Amino acid sequence: MLQIVLLEDNLHYRRGLEQIIHDMSGVTLIGSYSNAEAVLKKIDQLKPDIFIVDINLEGMSGIEFIRRAKPFVPHAEFLMCTINDDNTNIFESLKSGATGYMLKESSADEIRNAITEIAAGGSPMSAYISRRVIASFNADPINCLPLLPKASPNARLKYLTTWPAASSTKKSPIASISLPEPLKNTSAIPTSNCRYKIK
Repeated sequence: MLQIVLLEDNLHYRRGLEQIIHDMSGVTLIGSYSNAEAVLKKIDQLKPDIFIVDINLEGMSGIEFIRRAKPFVPHAEFLMCTINDDNTNIFESLKSGATGYMLKESSADEIRNAITEIAAGGSPMSAYISRRVIASFNADPINCLPLLPKASPNARLKYLTTWPAASSTKKSPIASISLPEPLKNTSAIPTSNCRYKIK
């Protein structure tokens, strides 16, 4: 049985994640917390297979939590689930020991798939995050990358008030409205300054 611990300070989003996990077969939730300090106090007793971690927590950040927790649970996987899509948070998370990075605008199915993938040894990432990671290793970064359609951080904060049915595949699991799908609606992206077009 795959064991998971949640670390998320937004109550609505945490409850939604809990429901997604409860609906998965072969997976059990052994802890759900709102702050990193509480998890670290019980790290020796918990020892899950996967931690699902937010970055912006009250007190210690999710990134610092991973740095401190990793030595105690070296075989655990850390899946970031956050609204932060900037390079600093992405790479600091990966450097700290995270092996997956999902945006909170992800659908319930995408969250379930991320859990399955990371448990199988993969490194799940939201499409927009994968694009940024790849671009950062390119000798000639894509000039139009910031123009990719996506919700702004401020807009995402408004999505943290409701959570529709976890079975929904067309909506974000934290929103009652549909969200932009980062790499699908590319028709409006200016490509004149891009080194290559997105297909």
